[in-house]
Amino acid sequence: MGSVDRAATGELLILAGGETEPVAELLAELGSVTRCGEVGTGASLKLVLISAVIGGVALVAESLRLAAALGLPASLTRASLEASPVGGLGGRAFATEAYFPVELAAKDVALATGVGGCRCWRRCGGVGGAGGSCRGGPVGLRD
Repeated sequence: MGSVDRAATGELLILAGGETEPVAELLAELGSVTRCGEVGTGASLKLVLISAVIGGVALVAESLRLAAALGLPASLTRASLEASPVGGLGGRAFATEAYFPVELAAKDVALATGVGGCRCWRRCGGVGGAGGSCRGGPVGLRD
């Protein structure tokens, strides 16, 4: 997880499913590797984490709206959010260097909610079966 900036500095969080040994050195140059299990589990975990980040950024936005409605200075609110337990979310919400356009977030949310087909990444790679139905069923039924 991360953007071009984190890839350039070797700070990506890489969520890897399947056999990683053949590419272990390359992955280590890009960042820290979390081995997730069988093929597809890294993609599944990415959807979970992205969903949490998107929700968190929305929470920060709503908190900023509340602060403005209460007449609090924006600079005080931002500094306080960044120093609070939600500081990591504030960092993401206020980032200017990261590249994660709304279109990519929408794609991940659609995948996570099963819009347009299968949600069972581990069984069919997210492509579903004939007619968009997956032979494995929704995530969680057999996990």
